[in-house]
Formats: sequence, C-alpha cells, structure tokens
Amino acid sequence: MIAPKGIVGTCVCSAIVGMIYILALLFAIPNVATFIDNTSGDNETINLAVATYQLAVPERGAMALTILLILNVYFAGMSSITVPSRIGYI
Repeated sequence: MIAPKGIVGTCVCSAIVGMIYILALLFAIPNVATFIDNTSGDNETINLAVATYQLAVPERGAMALTILLILNVYFAGMSSITVPSRIGYI
C-alpha cells in the first residue's frame, strides 16, 4: 500500500516544482512576445528554456544549465519506466 502513496506524492511534488520552474522562467524573460520573436528567427528551432539560460547567464553557465536540464529529463524518463515495471512485478 505504500507504492501508490509514493507515486501520488511524487506526482504532486513534481507538479509543484514544475510550476515553480515555469514561473521562474517567465519572470526571467523581460517581455515574452519580444523574446519569442527575437529567438525564433532564421527558422531555427530553439528551446525557450535554453534561450532563457543564454539570456540570463554567460555561455558556459547556459551550457551547464542545459546539460543539467537534459540529465533531469533523462533520469525522469528512466524512473517513469522503472517504477511501473517494479510495481507490475509485485
């Protein structure tokens, strides 16, 4: 009975932290419409989180934050595969 509580707790914590992250990105961008217009030129596909990192910190800092973001997504994907398989095995 502890597994469902853990899954629900993880989802709630992820939702809260995700909202804080999105709000932090929105407050870091001075003007959202201008920012999107300036970073979406030349038909390039750019992640708005990465563009915000580049706006807020120097090049190496933006690279470090982008790598951290990629690692977080990777480990979130691994845990989303691991947890259901372990619960299904029980």
